[in-house]
Amino acid sequence: MDAEVRLRTRESVGYDGEPSFDCELDYYLVYAEPDDVWRGVAPCGIAVEEFVLHEDFAAAGVDSAVWSAGEGWWSSAGFSRSLRADARVRTVVRPTGRSAAEEAYRRLTDTDLPHAGELRRQFADRDLRPASAPLRLGPAQVPAGFFDRRVYRILFAGDLGEHGMADLWCREWLQPVDDPAEPRVLGRGALAAQAHEFSWELRRIGFGVAWSIDLTALLGPDSEPEPATLGALLHRLRSLLRDRGLIPVTVERFA
Repeated sequence: MDAEVRLRTRESVGYDGEPSFDCELDYYLVYAEPDDVWRGVAPCGIAVEEFVLHEDFAAAGVDSAVWSAGEGWWSSAGFSRSLRADARVRTVVRPTGRSAAEEAYRRLTDTDLPHAGELRRQFADRDLRPASAPLRLGPAQVPAGFFDRRVYRILFAGDLGEHGMADLWCREWLQPVDDPAEPRVLGRGALAAQAHEFSWELRRIGFGVAWSIDLTALLGPDSEPEPATLGALLHRLRSLLRDRGLIPVTVERFA
């Protein structure tokens, strides 16, 4: 298995419960104006998020908190929803990593960014995802030699753009696809880990206003209901597109 898809505990892939303090959260820089990021203007705020997952790794909601000048830390499910639904909000919010968030926070406050455990204490208003039974997508029968077959969709808002697409093809996770029969499928990838087999497709939804990664997981042959490998892979694929500017919206289970 690729070292970047490492086995994680229940907590480290974002389960509802008491997470481990060293789990990586999702960080965003918030700017006053859309052009500030390109003009080198410092951000005016920092947003921190964490996906909360059901035991089958489908999203239960998103916890978030924002630090902004003059207001300090605050938590709002409304901000989380607007980031995903309003393209204007996304023009002033940029996904980033922990190190860039630390640098921005130190510049804004002259103090160190709190560690993950302290940041989670700022989460007060969860952006919930509707609960529903998994829909059947694809054949119901599990292939011979496997215990279970699952299909997940990781949905994203935003536009990759030419640079984001070009960067994706520089990775081993996605290979470009040019299939006239499936014009919305732009990339595919696959991974075998232990006794499991995974395959996924990058899909464009609408006119580039949304994207998805559809993952098919063949699990088995043991009757282990929640292999950590699946959660780690879903986390890695979500991060793959978030690192290129897209905003993860939800993780749905279809089968």
